[in-house]
Amino acid sequence: MAKIKELEDLDINEKEINFIKAADMSKTKKNKGGRPKKHIDEKASEQIFINVTKNEKAKIESAAKKLGISISALCKISLAKFIDWVVIKYYYSSSSNKSPFQYIQAF
Repeated sequence: MAKIKELEDLDINEKEINFIKAADMSKTKKNKGGRPKKHIDEKASEQIFINVTKNEKAKIESAAKKLGISISALCKISLAKFIDWVVIKYYYSSSSNKSPFQYIQAF
């Protein structure tokens, strides 16, 4: 008995072959949807863990909820702005003899 390798080897007409090919989803390329993958440099792959009190956590969660953003996004934005503030205060204030740590304490 000979094995059937292709649809054309079957004893069916052209219309049936086209129908079977159209119905065969295994050979079609599926659109996964969504946004394109990020470049490796843009992927957030590193983690920072911090310990907070229950009250601090509640305050952070409340602020994030009010702003409509995730806790992670709130922490990233806040930390970036804080670092910018310290750098500006420390490096660009020529008349000050304070260390960066003193600015952080003052904050």
